Amino acid sequence: MEKEEISLIERPAFIAGITAVGGFCNAYTGMTRGGVFANAHTANMAKLGIAVATLNAWDAFNAVVPIVGCFLGAFLCELIKGKDDMLGGHWHRYALWMELAALVMVGFIPQSVPDFWVNAFMSLVTGFQLDVFRTWAGGNHNTTICTGNLRTMGQLFYSWLFRRTDVVSQKAATYVGLLLSFPLGASVGALLCLWMGVRASWAAGLFLLMWILWMTVDERRQTLKT
Repeated sequence: MEKEEISLIERPAFIAGITAVGGFCNAYTGMTRGGVFANAHTANMAKLGIAVATLNAWDAFNAVVPIVGCFLGAFLCELIKGKDDMLGGHWHRYALWMELAALVMVGFIPQSVPDFWVNAFMSLVTGFQLDVFRTWAGGNHNTTICTGNLRTMGQLFYSWLFRRTDVVSQKAATYVGLLLSFPLGASVGALLCLWMGVRASWAAGLFLLMWILWMTVDERRQTLKT
């Protein structure tokens, strides 16, 4: 029986690259836009609760805006997903084009613009990516945050330690690569930020362009097979 081919957007190498972009975006806002991590919404939710308890309206506003950005990013993703038929069944590729455009645009925003608003926009971008790519061939995966991924790695490590089947061992080893792709992307992002400053986001856009081309080639290959 022929083994079913894994969809490109769920292959470990593809998802690892997208996850690396998530790490890159964190390094970008952390190093060039005021030291804030655009994906840190667990912290923002906690800050919001503290601000409400202490009646600090300004801190509450600072927490709410990036949270809303993330929310709108996911909402935008769902809008595009709902237009999949109109997009020829290739909504993931169109979503990557939108993220690429956003990252290129951010590189043109000068540092004279308050970091707060740039980070809110980057929260929208990362919230968008988080919703576009949510799974890999082995299960669920987050491409812009790591808490859930660390939990998954702990579960896989337990399974590997006490079961040691070939399937579990392969899945655990593969997920180590997925998990480490985030800090790897952050490391590359940090180096590029030191060199390029706010324009480093263009490098992430270039990387996404390569992934879009990969998707296009794969789609044409699938068409030729049918």
